[in-house]
Amino acid sequence: MLLVVVGGCLISQTPREIGRWELAAALNARDAGRKEEAYARLARAQRWFSSSPMLLLQRAEWRLADGDRPAALEDVQRMVDLSGDTVKGLMLHSQFLQDAGQFSDAVKDWKKLNQMSERSGSPERAQALNGLAYAQALAEIELDDALDHVNESLELSQGRPSLIAAASDTRGYLLYLTERYEAALADMNAAVRGYESEIRPPLPLEQRAAGLSTIPDSRPKTDRELESPDPARVLAVVRYHRALAFKALGRNKEAEQDLARVRQLIGREPDQTLF
Repeated sequence: MLLVVVGGCLISQTPREIGRWELAAALNARDAGRKEEAYARLARAQRWFSSSPMLLLQRAEWRLADGDRPAALEDVQRMVDLSGDTVKGLMLHSQFLQDAGQFSDAVKDWKKLNQMSERSGSPERAQALNGLAYAQALAEIELDDALDHVNESLELSQGRPSLIAAASDTRGYLLYLTERYEAALADMNAAVRGYESEIRPPLPLEQRAAGLSTIPDSRPKTDRELESPDPARVLAVVRYHRALAFKALGRNKEAEQDLARVRQLIGREPDQTLF
C-alpha cells in the first residue's frame, strides 16, 4: 500500500518537476544570450504548465525586449484572459502595457481596478485612485479627472508616509503637465523627501553575501517589480520629475543636481522610459 501511495505521488509530481527544470534551463539560456534555446525551453515548460499566466508573461517580456511588440502584446493579453480580471492580473497587464509604451490602454486597466476597489476595497482606495491618476498622467489624458483622483487619494493616505509620497509625486507630475510649476514643485519636494528617507546605504559586501538566497527568483521581471518596487528606481523617477519642473522654472542648476542624482541611482541618462 505504501508503495502505491508513494508511487502515485511521484507520478503526479513528475510533470511539475520537469516543467520547473525546463523553466530554469530557459532562464539560464536567456541569461547566457542563447535566445533560441531559451524560447524552445520555455515552450517545453509551457507544455507542462499550460494554464500558467506567468509563463505567458515571461515570453511577453522577452518578445518585447527582442523587438517583437505585436507578439508580446498578444501574449500579455492571453495572460490576462487566462488569469481573468483579477487585481493582480490587471496590475501586471497595466504595468506591462506601460513598459511597452501603451499608456492609454493601461488607463483602461486602472479604471477596471478602480471599479473593483469601489465594490470590494481591493485594491485599497488610496492605491487604486493614485494608480488611475498616474496612468492618466503617463497617457496625458483626462488630467482634470486625474487631479480629482489623486486629491482623493491624498485625503485617504493621511498618516501613511509611503502612500503620501507616491500620491504627492503623481499630483506634482500632473501639475507640471498642466503648467502649474510652482505648485508642482511643492508636491515634488515632499515626494523626494519621503523617498530619500527610504534609501539606505548598502551593507558591507560580506553582510550582503550572507543574506543572499541560494534559490534564484524565477518570476517574470514585471511580477517581481510589482511586488517589490526598487526604492532607488522609484526615487530616480521622482527626482526626474522634479528636474523637469526645475527646468520649466528656469532653475537649471537645481535641475542638474537632480539629474546627477538620477544618474547615480540608475546608472544611465534619464529619459521618457523612466516612470
